[in-house]
Amino acid sequence: MGAVFLKELGIIRRFFRHLLDLFTTHQLTTSAAGLSYYITMTFFPLLICLYTLLGNNYDQAVRVIEFLQPLVPERSYSAITGYMEYVSENYSITMMVLALSVILFTASAGVRSLETTIGRMQGRRRYEGVFFFFFSVVLSLAFLFTIYFGIVVMFTGESMLSHVSIALPYLQIDDVWVNMRYPLLFALTFILNILTYLVCRSREQRYSVVPGALTATLLMVGVSALFSLFINASIKYPLLYSSLASLILIMFWLYCCCLVVYIGAAINIALWKSRQEKNSLPPEAEREE
Repeated sequence: MGAVFLKELGIIRRFFRHLLDLFTTHQLTTSAAGLSYYITMTFFPLLICLYTLLGNNYDQAVRVIEFLQPLVPERSYSAITGYMEYVSENYSITMMVLALSVILFTASAGVRSLETTIGRMQGRRRYEGVFFFFFSVVLSLAFLFTIYFGIVVMFTGESMLSHVSIALPYLQIDDVWVNMRYPLLFALTFILNILTYLVCRSREQRYSVVPGALTATLLMVGVSALFSLFINASIKYPLLYSSLASLILIMFWLYCCCLVVYIGAAINIALWKSRQEKNSLPPEAEREE
């Protein structure tokens, strides 16, 4: 019984050693900051797409983004509305195509940096050349959709919905959404993490991606729930939580989500490396450990 316990303890110790080594050697915090920067660059081109979806109607577009007014600084809100005004005055199909191109290529560049970092952690990258670019584009679409969905989940708490119903009375949001938004976010995030880790995993290293995907999903949903509470608090208590604080919280949430994706990948690779190391040890060395 004691031998089995020591054996399991050795596996756990190897796992955390590899996890810490991956985290520090590959500077995952810096990589997460880079990925969150790429995603942030898609926000303003997204407004052009929003304007198009609303039928190129400036007044309707402004009414939709009015719910941001209590959450962002006055100058930032003025910049957003001014940007929408500029879009309405200069809108064209070319502008729409350029906006989609910026979103696609910026997001795919972020995903390529993600694939490259995971490739370095596991020792080799799965795709090269054209395939590397193609899968980064496909994965970036799923990544952006999940991030935007997570933002919607954070902004649709009960307090926020009350504010939205006053600002936008023509929007009817059922209570079912309040109860189902986190299960939906969990399912969508889990699928994204599984897809991300499978696409990035090399063909020769057939390790399981489920442990890291499940851990990353639980962390992302937990972080989103926590940040949603802070955002709702900024609606209830504007004297304690300024609009600038809400904007900072959103940016920090995005960084945390990107970091969690890297942590999930590191967990998968650390588990794989610890098992590889265990299998390579002779029985005598394993008993001594």
